[in-house]
Amino acid sequence: MIELAQPYRLSSRCRFRVVGDEGVVVRLDGAEVVALNGIGAAMLELMRDGTRTLGDVAACIVERFDVDKLVAEQDASEFARELEEAGIVEKAGSP
Repeated sequence: MIELAQPYRLSSRCRFRVVGDEGVVVRLDGAEVVALNGIGAAMLELMRDGTRTLGDVAACIVERFDVDKLVAEQDASEFARELEEAGIVEKAGSP
């Protein structure tokens, strides 16, 4: 599990937009488009600028979507890992 104290931000190689209840990520280096459901879009929107930790993101998701705190923390950690592996987010403070 990724550390919940770690903030993440949207990679400079990606563009992100919320469209309705979903999110769309465009990876500029591969011209790839990734669609996110409502919760995924909300999580990435919260991570976008790198000012919130994953714990902060999880807490916002608990309030907004009325989910269990532990589930939200596990989901935020797993989601951040997947997005980082895909090159969509990076640890805040990374060059």
